[in-house]
Amino acid sequence: MSRCAETEVRPHDLSLCPQPIIGSGHSFSNADEFRNALYTMSLVGRFQYKFKKNSPKRIFVCCLVDGCPWKITTNSEGTTKILKVNIFIDVHNHCADVECSSQPSMRGRRGAHVIEQVIRATPQYLPRQICKDFRSRYGVSLSYKQAWTYKKMAKERI
Repeated sequence: MSRCAETEVRPHDLSLCPQPIIGSGHSFSNADEFRNALYTMSLVGRFQYKFKKNSPKRIFVCCLVDGCPWKITTNSEGTTKILKVNIFIDVHNHCADVECSSQPSMRGRRGAHVIEQVIRATPQYLPRQICKDFRSRYGVSLSYKQAWTYKKMAKERI
């Protein structure tokens, strides 16, 4: 069995996503909530994505790997801010060893959102512990400075 075939069938641990995207018809109260869910899902699934269209009313997202069928499209419902998932194809045709999919990109505001609940419960959450938690939960290595910045941003949001 090839190394790629071994890693390709890795199930996503959706318990790590506060609000996982579950399929077509799933609604989000606004675009930012959808983007946070998408970001957390990419951490858990260890893949990168790109926005083909990114506006408060309509978002089209696809996998960064060329030829991969994974994609999500959302539209707003009427004149409200509510976004509804129209198309969700949750299938990757590449393995996690593909260079661009093995390390999700770390975005400041989204990373701070991931640890916000922990900061609320444990204000003394140390940057070193944040680094360890990201490594064990998502397989992502953070620098001390990134962890410190995420903690600072999460505290400001609170």
